[in-house]
Amino acid sequence: MNKIRYIDPREIPVSDLPLIVFSDCTSGLFSFLTKWRTKSPWNHVMFMLRSECFQSQGNMFSEVPLSRYMKRLSRMKFYQMIVTEEEAIYLKLLVDQDLKKSKWALRYNWLGILTQALPGKWNRRFGGQGKYCSQNVAYYLNKIGWNIPTYPNPGELNRLMETSTDKVKYLGHYSGN
Repeated sequence: MNKIRYIDPREIPVSDLPLIVFSDCTSGLFSFLTKWRTKSPWNHVMFMLRSECFQSQGNMFSEVPLSRYMKRLSRMKFYQMIVTEEEAIYLKLLVDQDLKKSKWALRYNWLGILTQALPGKWNRRFGGQGKYCSQNVAYYLNKIGWNIPTYPNPGELNRLMETSTDKVKYLGHYSGN
């Protein structure tokens, strides 16, 4: 485990991008239930491909300002992706293409949420086209040649990043005390 280093996401230089970002907003029931169900300190994962915004799977996959996550009682953990310039460009291209898709194609897997009380991991697949945040991140990482499980949860992705020193470099934490 890395020694915690605090950073301000607004000050991350473009040269450090792209990033994988884990988030925890401790003020909501859905956030609490996600952490409880996945046994993880994190309830969300997303990308930071450009300064001042995240590419995040919320109700829909969209680009959102940093301010949405830089709130009181929230925290984030940042990993710099170790990728070639071509891989970084391809990742941005894939994400940008998807951000232009229909709302139906970009939706969250709400139907799958209803199955979370059921045992096993098959329930992560339930719900059709919609994705969870961690499935979205895994999808794009696999598109650029990483070998990530198809249906991870944020905790599983976090543990994978903690041990994948050839793929990511810990950048720091943000805390919205």
